[in-house]
Amino acid sequence: MRGTAPLLITSLMICAGAWAQQGPLFYAPFDGGDEATLSVQAPETIIAYTTMNGPYVPALKGKGRVLGGMNRCSYFVDSGFFPAEGTCSLWVRAEDWTPATSDHFVFFASFTYTEVQRDYVRVILYKMYNDRNLTVLAQNTVAGDKSARIQAPINVWQEGEWHHLALSWDAARYRLFIDGEPAGEAAAIELPDTGRWEIAVGTSYKGWAYLGKEKTAIDEFTVWPQALSSEEVRQYYQATLKAAPPEAFEKPDLADRLPPVEGNLALAADGAFVLASSFANYESLYPDNLIDGNDTTSWRPFEPSLPQWLEVRWGVPLRLNEVILRQKNPGQVSAFSIYAWDRDAWKLLREVEVDTPHDEREVSAAFDEITTDRLRVVVEGGLPEDLELTTLAVRGPKQPIITRLKPSTVTERIAFTGATVAPTRPRPGQTVTIEVSLRPPRKLQNDYVFLLEIADRPEAPGYSDFSVAKAVMEPETPTSQWPPGQDRKLKFEVYLPAYAPDGPTQVRLKALSVSTDTALELLGPDGNQLNEIAKLDTRRFKTPPGRVEPSVGLSFVNASASLSLGGEILPPVAWAFTAPSYDRYHYYSQTGVHLYHLKTHPLRYDDEPGYFEGVCRHLDQRLACTLRVDPAAQFIVHADLRPTPGWLERNPGERLVTATGLLGPVSYSSAKYNQGVQEYVRRLLRYLKTRPYYDSIAGYLPMSCGAPDSAMGGSRAEPLPEGPLEAHHRRLQPAGHRGVPAVAERQV
Repeated sequence: MRGTAPLLITSLMICAGAWAQQGPLFYAPFDGGDEATLSVQAPETIIAYTTMNGPYVPALKGKGRVLGGMNRCSYFVDSGFFPAEGTCSLWVRAEDWTPATSDHFVFFASFTYTEVQRDYVRVILYKMYNDRNLTVLAQNTVAGDKSARIQAPINVWQEGEWHHLALSWDAARYRLFIDGEPAGEAAAIELPDTGRWEIAVGTSYKGWAYLGKEKTAIDEFTVWPQALSSEEVRQYYQATLKAAPPEAFEKPDLADRLPPVEGNLALAADGAFVLASSFANYESLYPDNLIDGNDTTSWRPFEPSLPQWLEVRWGVPLRLNEVILRQKNPGQVSAFSIYAWDRDAWKLLREVEVDTPHDEREVSAAFDEITTDRLRVVVEGGLPEDLELTTLAVRGPKQPIITRLKPSTVTERIAFTGATVAPTRPRPGQTVTIEVSLRPPRKLQNDYVFLLEIADRPEAPGYSDFSVAKAVMEPETPTSQWPPGQDRKLKFEVYLPAYAPDGPTQVRLKALSVSTDTALELLGPDGNQLNEIAKLDTRRFKTPPGRVEPSVGLSFVNASASLSLGGEILPPVAWAFTAPSYDRYHYYSQTGVHLYHLKTHPLRYDDEPGYFEGVCRHLDQRLACTLRVDPAAQFIVHADLRPTPGWLERNPGERLVTATGLLGPVSYSSAKYNQGVQEYVRRLLRYLKTRPYYDSIAGYLPMSCGAPDSAMGGSRAEPLPEGPLEAHHRRLQPAGHRGVPAVAERQV
């Protein structure tokens, strides 16, 4: 493939015109493949790291690559970037979005310096979320917070239209061009011109919030080692348009596209998510397309067989009474059944036979209204070899959608005057009645909807979900009509699922305005904000099962590794939880495996005052909550001993230094780090010994090497009398665990 590189460059220079004084430094044509040509010293072909293959579409010169959503291309370049001056040029076409309708980030290209951790050295070209601007962002936070930004409106862009983007730079400034015309500029910042860079096209930062599934075709991605002038960019833009084939400008056929389903409650933008029995691929036919509100995207099963099921879930229960399936082509579905998750089981709502032949793309079915947070459709009849759906819509009576209510301020307050719970000691599987009394001190101006939740507040939000049940209520008499100074009662009927934990659980109440971005604050008897209105004391166990003596070891039985737990030989299996929840504890324990690998993650090692106490509270909650659902549980406690970013910033002398002179991760030869970790682990073990669940701890698993442990470097290395590997391993083991990373402290 290296032999094709000079031909590609020559072709590009001819297309570019006489202004191209130098050949491109980087060129990805996307003509049916993801290979790119890199010309630093001599032209060579580099291969992209791709999330998935294809698809390719007719473009301005050959083909273009459809990227975005879950699809991206990354090229890693070890030298030649970031050039002191240059121009990035590419053609883009919005496939299924417009700036006016997209509330997500849409990435086109990025250059990211990979030689740093926890710092930003990058240049990004993207559309901002909830915004109609094209944005250029350059950042270098290694030595201070240096950044530059350009924004330009692109609100006139439409689906199926090609647009040209160019970003030029030199030592003084960045300049942005859209469709051959200047669109803005900013003062340049200094960026490294040596070291490893990632050039990414499509979705560059998968972990960012507000990422969507929008797809964009990209063609002729080029980096020139010169800052092109306005006239040169205009010439390239005009020459490329003139040479493009007619099929590049054919607009997508919208004649058969249906508008979004009115009143659809199954939209990802409103907090819904979808599951499927199977799906054809990650590129274009995955189930998320069913709830994106877009009729041009679709789902297909992995194999042409029936039945196939599709399931929509919500974070709170909704009132539902209708399902609508949109087929890619009429006649693909002839029979389906609708189920709702009700009282820990799937409840059949309706079996549907579709009249055939059918010339309509939509098939629908109404059913008796039900309140649920899960709905499943099972396609049982039709044409499995042609089955392709564009939308799974669910409708119900008019109701507030909690995820659309995002309060930013509190403008009104109400007094909480009491709550009752009946029965007082319910069991899982029972319905609980919770009555709440509220008294407005003055007339309320807004109408509010109330969200009641039975849940324990997680110590690490986002990494644990200890919710049991939720209920939504919109009062029959709007709150703006409640008489001041009089008690009003709200009555919630809440079903306790099978995974409801034993013992007391918090009951919390929120009030959100249905028309403004505000919340109604609940005040307790002392006049302060009230977060908890009651306790729900559940009785899960008649007689808790006896605990197994937590003696654990590894053995080989019939030449296979086995785990000895309480004298019983078991497969070496444990449930590993990064984000635990009551339902996971419940359903996983039904397998008969009661050994849990519980982590301190996301909390790591730090010696800041108060940090250790936070780790203890975090572990306390995770272990105690497990035992509330599975009293036979035993634990391997995973202590994450990697230092936090804060520790690294405070201790730059304990970090590795890269070949470019930048600070990297912690050095595992650092005496300060090792001494701190040893004391941290000793304190953690001493604390766990005081806890009531201590007898359920089977072992410990310290996790320290978050980077390759063969790295050399650091400062003030200790003498290692036993030899480096043995001593390093010994230092990282908690007291009583010498040489055995996950065994019971009392039975080594």
